[in-house]
Formats: sequence, C-alpha cells, structure tokens
Amino acid sequence: MEEIVRVESKVWAMLSYLGPFCLWSAMKSKEDEFVRFHVKQGIVLFIIELLIWSLSAIPLVGVFFVIVGRLFLGLAIVFGIIGALSGEEQSLPVIGLLAEKLVL
Repeated sequence: MEEIVRVESKVWAMLSYLGPFCLWSAMKSKEDEFVRFHVKQGIVLFIIELLIWSLSAIPLVGVFFVIVGRLFLGLAIVFGIIGALSGEEQSLPVIGLLAEKLVL
C-alpha cells in the first residue's frame, strides 16, 4: 500500500528546490524521509547554482555557462517541485546520483 505524504511535508520538500531554502527545509524536517530525499537534491542544485554563478565571471565563456546552466537548473527545479508536490520520490537525472551520496 502506498504511503500518503502530508501536505506539510510536500511544502517543505518543494521549498528545498528554491535555492538557500533547502538549508531551512533541512533544519525543519530532520525526521521526515520524504523531505530529506528532496532536500538532498535541492542542496546539489544549490551547489551547482553557486558554481555557475562563479563561472560567470570568466570572460566570454562565462556567458555560455550561465545560459546553459540556468536552463538546466530551471528544468531540474521545475521537475523537482512537481515531484515534491505530487508526493513522489523521483530522482532527477545526474542530480539524484550526486544527492544519494550526501549524508544529512
């Protein structure tokens, strides 16, 4: 039988994909496995966002990193939020593999 995910858990999981809010979600929901799954993916996305931001300082090539990186991040965030609000633990491609290695 499928476990029903509470609305509060879905909200915290959704917030974990919105940049630094992933850290807030991590602190607020330590016992909730569903939220922790999404927090891990949100942390990986936030780290990638910081890397893209720092690579944007490179002349000429930085613009390419920002355009491609923001497109990738935008899609990943949308799919993550949809999964969180649907109550699913669906791993994002590549991001999910990195997130599995995180220990919270």
